[in-house]
Amino acid sequence: MTDRPRPEVADGQPFAGDVVAVVDESVHEAGGGVYYVVGAAVVVDPTRVTAELRALITERSNVVHWAREGPAMRTRMLDVLCESAVAASVQWSATGRRGQIETRARLLTEIATWVYGEGADHLVIESSDTTMNRRDRQTLARHPMATEGGLVFRYGHRSKQEPLLWLADTVASAVGEHLIGKSSGAYERLVEARLLPPL
Repeated sequence: MTDRPRPEVADGQPFAGDVVAVVDESVHEAGGGVYYVVGAAVVVDPTRVTAELRALITERSNVVHWAREGPAMRTRMLDVLCESAVAASVQWSATGRRGQIETRARLLTEIATWVYGEGADHLVIESSDTTMNRRDRQTLARHPMATEGGLVFRYGHRSKQEPLLWLADTVASAVGEHLIGKSSGAYERLVEARLLPPL
């Protein structure tokens, strides 16, 4: 048995500027062969929020992942998000099992356009596997704003060890749970905080 190739990640590297957009995706099964693919982007000043996010896990060594967290950690994540996010956006689409890859690419293109409009210096995408990371890079290289030198902002992948990605995971998961009717409390809080418009 061989190990899967480790995807290229830039964990620990400095950000290219003071305005960073982090992107994560969640997939939620609605039943009847329908899946909601949700892509979320959150714009933050990393110097303001990274230490606060790391403090959330001082008593444990693992990362924050919305789907595995209890009510207390979910509330704390929403608190940090509502207090520190400069802006947030969510893109979503219903698709079948086989349409998820194409849907992800389309949503990433829409998110990159939004990130450009927000003036971000650096786009950070949660790393998946080598194949998916390559597809993400190809999607961004084909973006209408891309030139021979790439997009007007830097982009790359980082693992879930990057605390800023926990914010995007929170938004994507909260919206996904709302879309399938599982829970709407977190989504409603993001709307009340005016981070997201009502869907």
